Amino acid sequence: MCNFDPQVLMCKAGDSPDCLTAPQVQTAKRAYAAIKTQTGEMVYPGSSPGFESAYRNPTPGTPLNPLFADTPRYVGHQDANWDVMSFELETDLALAMKNASFIESTDPDLAKFKARGGKLLLYHGWADPGPAPENTINYASAVTKKLGGNQDNWMRVFLMPGMGHCGGGVGPDRSDFLTAMENWREKAIAPSSIVASRAAARGRTEMTRPLCPYPQVAKYSGNGSTDDAKNFTCAAR
Repeated sequence: MCNFDPQVLMCKAGDSPDCLTAPQVQTAKRAYAAIKTQTGEMVYPGSSPGFESAYRNPTPGTPLNPLFADTPRYVGHQDANWDVMSFELETDLALAMKNASFIESTDPDLAKFKARGGKLLLYHGWADPGPAPENTINYASAVTKKLGGNQDNWMRVFLMPGMGHCGGGVGPDRSDFLTAMENWREKAIAPSSIVASRAAARGRTEMTRPLCPYPQVAKYSGNGSTDDAKNFTCAAR
């Protein structure tokens, strides 16, 4: 629900340490923008506001993280000498789809899993600097479209506000998903909300917040501490 525009940080005149030049503004905007082909087809959604503290641009003069370079180098091109800086979206994407499809779990047809009584609980941090949380939403939407109709009796998505990649960040990043899954599968009690917490020094809990099944969001009642889950309810956006 955050609609931050980096344009507000552009320098009024010249350049200074506390503002962004016009090219820097455009770079920042690209971080939030979806990756698209020349024909406008979306390849991957952009990062969500909140990921900035872990923005993973390489430091000038340092090599690119192998995590980003080695997959297109060895799986895509199968060439140890291939220069990642020569990457071209249009051609290399097709190559990656050809050679690396075995590592991408994007098939939305989970009919057999559902038929066996399977329960799928997906979670993602809104401040994840790696995989875009919107991509998890897109996958769940693709499953729903493939199977038709409402699928929340066996599949639910929980987005964690302010959480980074699997943990960390300014939001609550600890939650008992296992108990929620056990109650859902063994007692047929679907998770209508799951309480998440953030721990401070010496294990003291400094924040709790209800996680709500997407597309619901946690809404503050207007009374009490905003660090206490009891003062929030899950409701439509």
